[in-house]
Amino acid sequence: MKKVSFGTRPSELKGRDKKIDFHNDSTGDLSSLNRPRKKAAGSGRVVKIIIIVIVLGLVFAGLTFSGLSFKTSLDRVVFIAGEKQLIVKKGESFKTNYADGLVLKRVILSGFYRLFPPEDIIFQLGEVERPANNSEDMAVFLEPEKKTSYEILFLKQGEDIGRLFFSIEMDAKGWIKRAEKTDDLKARKICYEKAVELDPDSEDSHIALGRLFENDKKLKKASAEFEAVVKINSKNITALKALVDLYKKRGIKKKRVAIYEKLGDADTSQADTYYYQGGLLAEQVISSSSALNLYRKVLEVNKNHIEARQKLIKIYEKNKQWDRAVANTKVLVALDPNNHDLHLYLSDLYLKLNDRTKAVESAKIAEKLKPGSAAICLQLAHIYEQGKDYGNAVTYYEKSIRYYRKNDGACNDLGLIYEKQGKIKDAIKNYKKAVVLKPKNTGYLINLADAYEKDSSWANAVKTYEKIVKIDKKNKTAWEAIASLSYKKLKSKWKAVEAYFALSKIEPKKIIWHQKAADLYEQLGKFLKAKKEYEAILKIAPKNTKARKKYVELSKKAINGSN
Repeated sequence: MKKVSFGTRPSELKGRDKKIDFHNDSTGDLSSLNRPRKKAAGSGRVVKIIIIVIVLGLVFAGLTFSGLSFKTSLDRVVFIAGEKQLIVKKGESFKTNYADGLVLKRVILSGFYRLFPPEDIIFQLGEVERPANNSEDMAVFLEPEKKTSYEILFLKQGEDIGRLFFSIEMDAKGWIKRAEKTDDLKARKICYEKAVELDPDSEDSHIALGRLFENDKKLKKASAEFEAVVKINSKNITALKALVDLYKKRGIKKKRVAIYEKLGDADTSQADTYYYQGGLLAEQVISSSSALNLYRKVLEVNKNHIEARQKLIKIYEKNKQWDRAVANTKVLVALDPNNHDLHLYLSDLYLKLNDRTKAVESAKIAEKLKPGSAAICLQLAHIYEQGKDYGNAVTYYEKSIRYYRKNDGACNDLGLIYEKQGKIKDAIKNYKKAVVLKPKNTGYLINLADAYEKDSSWANAVKTYEKIVKIDKKNKTAWEAIASLSYKKLKSKWKAVEAYFALSKIEPKKIIWHQKAADLYEQLGKFLKAKKEYEAILKIAPKNTKARKKYVELSKKAINGSN
């Protein structure tokens, strides 16, 4: 067999059936090939260490050769200001806007430490010390209201490794940011004032400044700031709400009405509430027409706002705009069809429109909803009375009194109907009930006295008139009735003269009273008193010949010793 050495390629071998012989001619012993070899573990580890040392040596040599130092020294610093990246070399100065902030992103050292930066680097900004590379906004440490130029010192284990210088630029946003970051109220106020100076249209600055003044109880200054906001933006809800509170505290009402309206325009979610509050205040301090406009605005945004519609109806009623009052009351009825009070109120409005048919219809609905109501029966009685349907009027007046016996008005009104019907006794009976319920109501007493006269009950009439003048001493109608009835019907000259004397005191320049009193005094033989009455007439009318003649006659009688 042909011997094949280790350098022979398999392709050089001819025939696949030929055996390959690996015998070594020099030894002739194949047993050594079957023995395992010993591993050289210790020697391999040593080799690796030697290689690492050599590589490191080469690296250090290369670094030294290229100028890198093992001394700790600052090379440059990377900052983030807003969306910008600033790279500042050691010893350099730069400017930045306070509003953008200033985040220390990375500190880069020179020499060897550029590759292997230590972790114990700190920066010093004024009295503040912080670890470098902490991504903290340095703006929080700045006090631009005091100074705008700063120095940043970098230290490693207390050793100065470099410094940078920078100045900050302040705009309105910057001053607002500074104000928000400081807890010093005085500094905050300064910052907001500077923000307003730089940007007079800054709503946020005015609002913040207004809050500060408000906290200091400087309400007028606070109001001025919020008013400035509203001039800039009439729909700034924060400012408008603040003004409502401030005006309340200051007792300002008319301006508050306008603010409520602006709030309603601005805050649509609560527009009905603000318009309604403005309407209530407008009624008090401006006019019903101003209130009317605000209540209408309420209903434009919320047609089911019952209180606003009720207020609107009252104003229409006050202005005697009955048609509009009716239209709005019908809306309330539609919202609450089983409310008997609404139907009764609608009936009253129809009556004011002289639409008695609809007035009766509404009152009848109310009666069905609430049977036995004295008020509803009284309303029906009034309607029938106006239509001169006295039969139904009497029926409902009597029902009303039956349901509520203390209804003095119903008793009096029923008496009036009976009097119109010529039923004087029934009239007197009901007038007396009214007087018992309200003894000092002179209207009821006059009706009773007049009924007594028609019934020829003169003494009762006079007594009733006397009750009137005790309540109202200057009631001329009652005094005249007393004088006339006492003289003509009761033949009581003294009662008559007392009444005329009282009338002369009520109207001292009316000659007729003095004349009547003088005549009666003369008839009673009281000549001196009669003379005084004529004297009073002559003072009023010196050329009154009849009075002068009587005065002379009575003077003679007085000389002759007559009373």
